[in-house]
Order: sequence, then structure tokens, then C-alpha cells
Amino acid sequence: MTLALLLVGLVGTVSASTGTSRATHETTPPETIASQSGNGQESRPNPDASGVYHAGKGVTPPQITYSVDPEFADKARRKKLGGTCIIAMVVDGTGTPQDVHIVTSIASSVAPKLRSAAKGMDENAVKAAKQYRFKPGTYQGKPVPVEIQIEINYRIY
Repeated sequence: MTLALLLVGLVGTVSASTGTSRATHETTPPETIASQSGNGQESRPNPDASGVYHAGKGVTPPQITYSVDPEFADKARRKKLGGTCIIAMVVDGTGTPQDVHIVTSIASSVAPKLRSAAKGMDENAVKAAKQYRFKPGTYQGKPVPVEIQIEINYRIY
């Protein structure tokens, strides 16, 4: 079984391995994400109305310092279910995740009879993401809250 995580908007690569599961954090530079969007610029202001910053335009993204592998739900493992979950969060000025929530659920891409197992995988991904710790993102050398997304890929081989 392999788990892979993608921290969207962060720079660098971190890998962790425990027992039979493996989580890989692959990251993409903010400039690449902006160029993939077609306009070459971030469309969101820094900071936005809620005081949250977005990587780019002088804002450095948070860097992961501690991560936990999400557990593969027993029900999903028995059904040999895999999929991708995208989680959004705000990394505050101390490096702690806040407002952790699912953007794209695994349950939305599976058959109705498998949705219960997929929701368990989504819940485990959120539970793990809440335990992550980061070096906070900065703007003009000061720590600021930065919004990021994490892609978690569950695969059984």
C-alpha cells in the first residue's frame, strides 16, 4: 500500500516511510502553479479579506517540518479502494494547521456502494493533516498565515 501527498504551492520534497505504508510529499513551486493556470499571475490578493496570504508575490510558502501518514481505513483496504483526496488548510504564523477541510473527496469519485469506505479515508486524511507542523510562510520576513492545499493519494499495490 502506498500513500502519496502533494503540498500544492510548496517548494522541496520530503519522504517518510513506516511499515507497509509510504507517504511521499511532492511539491510544486508557486511559479509553476501560476503558469499552469494560464494567466501567469495569482488572481487572489495578499492578504485576502480574512487576513490569509497566498504563496507568491513576495509571500514564501510554509515548509513542512513534521507529518503523519494517514491511516488506510480497514473497510477501504478490504475493498481494495484507492483514490485522491485534496485537503485545504491555513498554516498560521506559528506553523500550525487551521481550518483543515476537504476540497475534493475520494467519495465523489467512487460508486455509491463504496462511498462509506471512501469517507473513512477522507476522515483519516483530515485527521493526519491536523497533526502536521510547518515552518510558517513569511511576508517581508514576518510569519503570516498562508493557505495551502494537500493532495493525498491512496494506492494499494
